[in-house]
Amino acid sequence: MIRIYLFIFSFLILIPNIHSQSERWIWFASDDLGNMYYDTETLTGKYSGYPVLWVKTVYSKDEYHEGKKIDYRLDKIQIFCTDRTLNFLGSYYYFVYETTPDNAPSPGRMESVIPGTIGEALYDKICSK
Repeated sequence: MIRIYLFIFSFLILIPNIHSQSERWIWFASDDLGNMYYDTETLTGKYSGYPVLWVKTVYSKDEYHEGKKIDYRLDKIQIFCTDRTLNFLGSYYYFVYETTPDNAPSPGRMESVIPGTIGEALYDKICSK
């Protein structure tokens, strides 16, 4: 009987944590590489017109960076809502079987939001609210 109570108690503790973690990363687009999510917990500056956020790419097939298999990639992006421009502030690759990410140099790379792209999907999701 005690085991049943422990199981129920453990289940009740784990369910809120699983649910809240899934709310942190919101899906906004998919392409040939995989699914893209933005992080609601680190989103800043949304109402100033210059939001900064992290975007997570979860690959749907095996992808490699410098010979190592990528688990997922995080990109820090600033969006200039009025100018329809994205500023890529940094990228980090997280590898399967490794705990330390690899920084991929890309700071300060500016791109215009192009219709029909992943960038536009992110722009629409963040700047239209």
